[in-house]
Amino acid sequence: MREATSAEHELTELAFEKFDLANPADYTAFLTVHRAALAELEPGLQHAGWSEWKPRLPMAADDLLTLSGEIHVSPCSADRQYDDAAAWGVQYVLEGSRLGGQILCQRIPTGSPRSYLASTPETGRNWRAFCDALDEQAQQHPTAWLDRALTGAKSAFRTFQTLAHKSESSE
Repeated sequence: MREATSAEHELTELAFEKFDLANPADYTAFLTVHRAALAELEPGLQHAGWSEWKPRLPMAADDLLTLSGEIHVSPCSADRQYDDAAAWGVQYVLEGSRLGGQILCQRIPTGSPRSYLASTPETGRNWRAFCDALDEQAQQHPTAWLDRALTGAKSAFRTFQTLAHKSESSE
């Protein structure tokens, strides 16, 4: 999964390079984009994919509210529905972003809200558990299942990219 999504992952990181998380305005914009992406991606995951998955939209919204005093709501597309394989792919991106949050959290000034990006002692353990479960699912299903999971992951990366680029045009 990692190798097959590496190009989309890299493009997503490039789309977010413009945000200086030490700058409150950029951190607000970053959280706004992430909140919008989660609002599009997470609702379709409630009953599909990894049973241990937990949404992070409330944390992003709370941090945004604490930081700026308001939640910058961007229009979302209709709730996406995923088959089980695509849900695993989307969750791959979202669970992996928890690890990336550990690094990004170090860039946020002391005293700034950070529940969305902050890691917990379970972050690494949950990532390994997710990857083990994903591997097990991939072994139990035909190749087409993994293809749909990859499509879900790539689509999730593109959602983040698109919203990051849209934030450039609204600045």
